[in-house]
Amino acid sequence: MAVFEREIPCPGNIAFMHGHFEAIPAQQAKATEAVANFIELRNNRYYLKQGAIWPSNDANAKGIVAHEYDITDGNAIISLIVSGNVRTELLPAKPTAAALTALRNIGLVPVEVISE
Repeated sequence: MAVFEREIPCPGNIAFMHGHFEAIPAQQAKATEAVANFIELRNNRYYLKQGAIWPSNDANAKGIVAHEYDITDGNAIISLIVSGNVRTELLPAKPTAAALTALRNIGLVPVEVISE
């Protein structure tokens, strides 16, 4: 299996720390309502927020959403960061202690934990 590496500029709210990160594809279902810190409603369209802890900010966390996605019309294949360093102050919601444990391959800098 060939592995290709290149730097990809990531516009938006997340500032990735120096070094590399790894992302995997995941499937996000169609949105039917806005969800605080996860899905945003703008101009009658639902957007999965960049930096959202996916699929939930708890022990079920699998990764951090790399880009913003329009999920109004149907399922979307999204890119999830599963390894690397991300600045927590730029995430839409601070990670919980359970999410930090689940995201053990992601360095959240600085690590700020909210109570559950």
